[in-house]
Amino acid sequence: MIKRSILALVAASLAVGAAATTASAATSVRSKGAVKQGFIGTNMNPTELRSRHISLAVEIDRAAAAGVEQIRFPLYWSNIQAFKRGSYDWRELDSFVTLATAKKIKLLPTLIGAPEWAAEDLSVSSHVTKTKIPSEANFVRFAAFAKAAAARYGSGGSFATAKTNPITVWQVWNEPDHAQFWPQVRDSACTKSKPRTPAGGKVLPKLDAKQKLVCWYTEVPRKWAPEYVKMLKFVRGAPATMVGSKTVPGTGLLGGDPNTKVMLTSFTSAGPYSLALVYGAINASYRSIGPAGFFDRAGVNVFPSNTRLEDYGTKIKAFKDAMTKAKDVTASGAPRAPIYLTEFAWLSGRCDTKVASYIYKGPACSKITYFGQLETMVVTENKQADLASRSLTYLANPRNSLPLEGVFWFTWMTSDSSSNLPWEYAGLNCYDCYKNVLTKATVTVIVKKKPTKVMQTTITRSLVHGAFRKESYYGFQAKSLALEGCKAKLLADRCSK
Repeated sequence: MIKRSILALVAASLAVGAAATTASAATSVRSKGAVKQGFIGTNMNPTELRSRHISLAVEIDRAAAAGVEQIRFPLYWSNIQAFKRGSYDWRELDSFVTLATAKKIKLLPTLIGAPEWAAEDLSVSSHVTKTKIPSEANFVRFAAFAKAAAARYGSGGSFATAKTNPITVWQVWNEPDHAQFWPQVRDSACTKSKPRTPAGGKVLPKLDAKQKLVCWYTEVPRKWAPEYVKMLKFVRGAPATMVGSKTVPGTGLLGGDPNTKVMLTSFTSAGPYSLALVYGAINASYRSIGPAGFFDRAGVNVFPSNTRLEDYGTKIKAFKDAMTKAKDVTASGAPRAPIYLTEFAWLSGRCDTKVASYIYKGPACSKITYFGQLETMVVTENKQADLASRSLTYLANPRNSLPLEGVFWFTWMTSDSSSNLPWEYAGLNCYDCYKNVLTKATVTVIVKKKPTKVMQTTITRSLVHGAFRKESYYGFQAKSLALEGCKAKLLADRCSK
């Protein structure tokens, strides 16, 4: 049944693509002065959308209509090879790639997430990393997966879309300088007796469900950069070579597609500092190779504070300086890699107090109540739409001299219904949104001791399910189309008249 449904979805998407191509006969080229093709993009998680029963075909259609020309998405190794002795299961990814190709949308995968059988055991740690990382012994298996993916979807790949829409850039991991994506501490084995406190670390108890002591373990800060660099070396790999009359098979991404470009992971807001740690790790172990032998593209995540759009320029230029002007990099010098803004956003988690106080005479929305360190990024839906539009204007303005090849809003769709997770309000669209529900009823009230029937209007907030366009979607769409020199779009690579 699963196979049939996927085949049916692919067939339907091809039919939609054919219809769109026919309809686009009446299309026009981009106007003079428009941003370059592929500049505007979004992050989208097809795995999460499927799990919430959201139609990928519909969302990709709407992404193209909104001016999205590239989609960055997490490509989980664990989704493709769940079992150690199992083969690669490309069916869901085939479907997603086919749908995007039908709309002429380029794809930027981020390779991430080890399956259980290949993951490092972090069961002792009090700092639970949400994204499983491969153990060092399985770096070679991660590289084999990367090679298979590039050989399937890259230039000259075996999948049907490889000729018309090859994946040419592959990113390796996201934010390893954050505990959510890479463990920042290292633990010892659990012992019954309490060990000595290690230098710079601490001793912690492991407790059971009833908070009873199970054992003791030590915890010390972990150097993530050397581990990431070693993994990156495996995953990047090398193309096939000739030794005498024999061909030595290639490895990693370059072994799957020698024309591929490897993108360094995107870092947190501490990007320049984290990049320096990566360069230090390369110098320590791979000085003869140098950074230019590890990546060809670079990603940076920037989230401005308090509506200061200038933060984009300041942080992106600081990262560029750290990448190209590092002292004592190597004899081969620092790579002058094109930079992508892989994540930027504002979070629509605040209520509009004017609406709440003056129109409805009460609370008009149920949104986030805990902001944490992200308070300066959390705004109303109206403000999110405004800032989405203004951000695109700022990022595309040639006078700002930002060295950007592309920009990706984070993210396409979120729940917009959490009370303590600000990132759940980052989407241009939402599922499980709270929506206004107006109710009119005839009620009996006592006026001067006499019963009188009057009409009373009330508003409640109801949790509704499905995919909804937020104001930010329309703000993003209007600005994207304007920057691309289009009035409307059916396909990502051309305007519709």
